[in-house]
Amino acid sequence: MIASYYQLLKSSSYFFLFSISGVFFSAPGQTFLVSLAIPDICLMVNISPLFFATLYSSATLLASLLLPFIGKRIDILPAQKVVYFNAFFFAMALTIFAISTHWMSLFFALFLMRLFGQGALTLTATSHTIKCFSKNRGSALSITQLGYPLSEFIFPSIYLFLFYWVGLRWAFLMFAMAILVMYLPISILGLKFKKRQPLSIINQPSATSKTLKCVLRDPYFPIYLLISSVPPIMMTAALYFQVEIFNLKQWPITTIETAIFSYALLKFFSTIIFGPLIDRIGIVIPLTVLTLSIGVATLLISLKGTVFLGYLYYSLYGIGIGASASTMSYLWGLLYGSNHIGEIKGVIAIIRNGGTAVSPILFSYFLYAKHIAMPSLFLYAGVIIIFIGLLPMCLSYLDSRLT
Repeated sequence: MIASYYQLLKSSSYFFLFSISGVFFSAPGQTFLVSLAIPDICLMVNISPLFFATLYSSATLLASLLLPFIGKRIDILPAQKVVYFNAFFFAMALTIFAISTHWMSLFFALFLMRLFGQGALTLTATSHTIKCFSKNRGSALSITQLGYPLSEFIFPSIYLFLFYWVGLRWAFLMFAMAILVMYLPISILGLKFKKRQPLSIINQPSATSKTLKCVLRDPYFPIYLLISSVPPIMMTAALYFQVEIFNLKQWPITTIETAIFSYALLKFFSTIIFGPLIDRIGIVIPLTVLTLSIGVATLLISLKGTVFLGYLYYSLYGIGIGASASTMSYLWGLLYGSNHIGEIKGVIAIIRNGGTAVSPILFSYFLYAKHIAMPSLFLYAGVIIIFIGLLPMCLSYLDSRLT
């Protein structure tokens, strides 16, 4: 495993400079960072938490509808043009967010943050990784996806430091500046020198690649889409309500940062391990393990216990999400090839990101309108996810592409 990573990094270091930075700098548009600012955002714009959940979910859902368009541009445009486009609009989004005083401007900022932070930056990085690597694709995707745990290690601490030093508005203005003065030049530098890679590393266009129309006609596609949507949907719900969960269980709120660190640490190791594992043993077992780990973590939220329980469910989420990042991208490349992967992943993101959009408002509805206790809500969700986790083993007997 170490030798596989060493050879990839040695031969393709400039490419990974580009791909990792895209995932890493998406953090200000991701739920794990935005959720830390929710109480202060609500005070800043004078709105309720439920109304913010509605804005956040609506903005995410609207952004997800545009991702197929972004994905198609990734397939046909030079990567440098896409990077410039992404950087400009993401920086603009963070700037509008920082200066918002009304819910309408806040909604517009959230829409752009989710479209370019959660969506375009990561979609660009993972799509180009699938396009550029056929051999050791799982390991290459794991390296690219390391940007996620790295950002989760670093960005919460940076945000909390900036928040207490200069306040929320200046913190996000500095994040906007970082996109332009750090992400943009790093990515362009990586792309500029990417051509120095040995040609044996580069994946050639595949004659067996499927078009989007073929993908949508695949009878197994909805099942794979359901499995792939579980990790981001549940992780969004858990992160969005993390402060309320800690308060409900009477855990010290100051331990959230440590819990996120445990999540990021396990996600880091999971990301490293699962990529080479997929290259060796195939996709079925990793897909099953990651879904079941999400299900068990969700069940743990419903239990009573000390703050150790919080570290445990964050860690299990870290394993599941870390495995999911490379496993699902590998799955789409395995099933449908690489020629149209940007557009295909864009359509997939409508459901996945749309699910992350719906989960905060849906959970808020059950919690605040239907008055279902939070432990019960996560208990029901955990049981459903465990059943979904059994689907990959069943599919391995039905779909020959998995074996």
